[in-house]
Amino acid sequence: MPTYFWYLFKQLFVLEKLEQGAIDDEIWGKIIIMERGKRIAKAYLRKTTIIVDGGEDEFDGKTLGFNHFSNPQRDEYTEEFRSKIGDGVIIKMDNQGNIKAMARGSTPVIVQGWKEPNSNCISERLLREQGKLKTKERIAKIFDMRRFKSAISRELVQPDPDARELLMKTCVRVSLVKDCSSDPMKTPCWFMIINLVALDMLKTKLPQVLRNCKLCSTIIPSATAAEVYSQAALSQIIAAAVQQANTQLVNSLN
Repeated sequence: MPTYFWYLFKQLFVLEKLEQGAIDDEIWGKIIIMERGKRIAKAYLRKTTIIVDGGEDEFDGKTLGFNHFSNPQRDEYTEEFRSKIGDGVIIKMDNQGNIKAMARGSTPVIVQGWKEPNSNCISERLLREQGKLKTKERIAKIFDMRRFKSAISRELVQPDPDARELLMKTCVRVSLVKDCSSDPMKTPCWFMIINLVALDMLKTKLPQVLRNCKLCSTIIPSATAAEVYSQAALSQIIAAAVQQANTQLVNSLN
């Protein structure tokens, strides 16, 4: 079962908040901290530079300690990898909307999806590095705005733009210590960042994306109702929402 429906679920709710004007203009991203398929924390990003490390300190706007958060469902396997996060990764949003990152220590930091370059906006150099972030001032683009703009331009000339694919591209997923690339839900410690600059651009260029969002909000229960979702359940919910939205779009063009 493909995992993209789960990520789409998150983008749709953020997109709805953007449309409602509920997100401060200074906020450039949303980070979601994950342990396997369990969301353990989320936060909006305002400062252009942040650090995600293995500390236990509460997020102060600049540094987020992965080990600060509790998880009643945590197992020994995940606990072991949490203890190895170390100095983690530094992340920066630049003036063009690119998201750049660099590993801060010897602990592996891997950008997920490098085997599927058409489903994300990872830079070409990082793709050659197999998604592995380096240290010693080796900064890499984990979100390349140039690639995202090119993807939008390609979809704009299509008779039926693929809103789902573009929504997916606004999200960056990063594994800490170990990456189970075949199934991110099995990765012990990871996080994803939704690029709100890219999402807002998408909202402007392809307003039909909002149809997906509004329809989704009428079908999917409140995000606070549950924090753990099975892949199968989310797949069915989101697939139905996207399919109906696409059908409405086609009908409106006829």
